[in-house]
Amino acid sequence: SWQAAITPQDQYEDGITFYTSNLTIMNYPPGIPALSTTNNTNTTDTTPTLSWTNTNDNDTDTLTYILEISQNTGFSIINYTNASVAETSNTTNATANALADGTYYWRVRANDGEANGTYSAPYYVLTVDTTGPNITLVNVTNSTGAIMNATQGTVRFQNLTFAVNATDDRGVQSVLLTIWQTIAATGVKLWEGLLSFANGLWSTTEVYLKLSYTKNAVINYTLNATDMLGNLQNYQGNFTVTNTAPMPPALLLSNNNSNASVNAVTFVWTNTTDNDTDAKTYILEASTAA
Repeated sequence: SWQAAITPQDQYEDGITFYTSNLTIMNYPPGIPALSTTNNTNTTDTTPTLSWTNTNDNDTDTLTYILEISQNTGFSIINYTNASVAETSNTTNATANALADGTYYWRVRANDGEANGTYSAPYYVLTVDTTGPNITLVNVTNSTGAIMNATQGTVRFQNLTFAVNATDDRGVQSVLLTIWQTIAATGVKLWEGLLSFANGLWSTTEVYLKLSYTKNAVINYTLNATDMLGNLQNYQGNFTVTNTAPMPPALLLSNNNSNASVNAVTFVWTNTTDNDTDAKTYILEASTAA
């Protein structure tokens, strides 16, 4: 408390001095801090560090800051608060405790030891996302359009089409298909490439089944969908490459509808081809019945 004295003076002598009652000099609240972390930030960091520019105080008091984080714009429920963030040079920051995935709103105000300043406005928005995209296989089809499944295999020397549905709130960046010779993630890669997005689906028609695809064996594949923040979701599946029957040979000798005067007849035919390049033998049958 203070007291003031007022004495009039007419250049020759002082008048009667008047004294005030107690005079109180009130504290001036601190100013409003300006948030400096980018607004509408998406992050995979569950303990984000938030920054703001220091405010001023007319009384030159030492300032601390109050940080509030909420999942509603009215801040009726506070998910995280730090009421004693010490001011540092030029800008001040605080690191939040672990936040679950979701959208948050945050604000800051200063305290000079006697009073709180006004909250920063507008509040800023922060989204924490540590979850990969939703990914489901639509189908794998062969060159005839048949869908590959537990009972339907495929054969070599044709293309397969993979169709995948992948979605994410923050957007899907890519879907990577890897086909393995044996065990997924540790075996030899038979094919790897990014799927293209069109008409709401991710797909590729570029998988060509060469001899390196073992027949009569399960071929494993993985689909890795990545969102715009780098979160990954994995899907694993498999298909089977089945045997292809050899082509029919062409008969050369004896001629069709020919007559033979001997009991031993030699039959000659051209060798045929086998899609799987297997070693071949032939079965010859002769009959008196048509």
